[in-house]
Amino acid sequence: MGYPESFNEIDDWRHELRRTHVGEDIVRALEKRIEAESDPDRLHILNWFLAGEYEAQGNQAAVEAVRGRDPVEEIHRWHQEWQQRQPDTDIIPVLEDRIRRETHPSRLHALRYFLADAHRDRGNYAASEAVFLADFEADPARPMPLIFLAGQKLYYEELPEAAMPVIDRAVEVALRQKEGAEKQVVVGDGRIDRDGSTDELHGFVGAARLLG
Repeated sequence: MGYPESFNEIDDWRHELRRTHVGEDIVRALEKRIEAESDPDRLHILNWFLAGEYEAQGNQAAVEAVRGRDPVEEIHRWHQEWQQRQPDTDIIPVLEDRIRRETHPSRLHALRYFLADAHRDRGNYAASEAVFLADFEADPARPMPLIFLAGQKLYYEELPEAAMPVIDRAVEVALRQKEGAEKQVVVGDGRIDRDGSTDELHGFVGAARLLG
């Protein structure tokens, strides 16, 4: 089961849960399901929903505790703190070294994103593209690295004609994800055509990032 399918299945379960549960009962149901779950993607989704429930209750301490056990959040915090401590130091070798030592798939995905972002900030679009493609090859069922790459070509390189084949590939990947995958390729009320306008391309990339 791919990430879109997992998200939709858990979201549907949560909506059904709300028919008979409220407040603390929803929190307990989410925590019970988290205890029984071992898949990293599904744990990430469940923890995200649990943090949302705590936030709705105004329990910020519980929100931070839930986010603190998310392996991806740990990478985001590390990256932010490193940049604050050493803003003038090149982070690229540090990211490359941490990627070589990391084994957790979700952490690797986050680290590769930050590495691609660092290359892009320096105008090295070829290096950034190589990282996005490596991230995609590590998990070909997830289209997000391709969507990020399409965004780079569209917004940074200003090459909409180069973005379109990348989007085509992302659509192909997403459509293989069965039920719910179309959420990642739909813009507004219609689909992107192969010869879609630049406005449509902007819409696709923006919507895909929000939904992915």
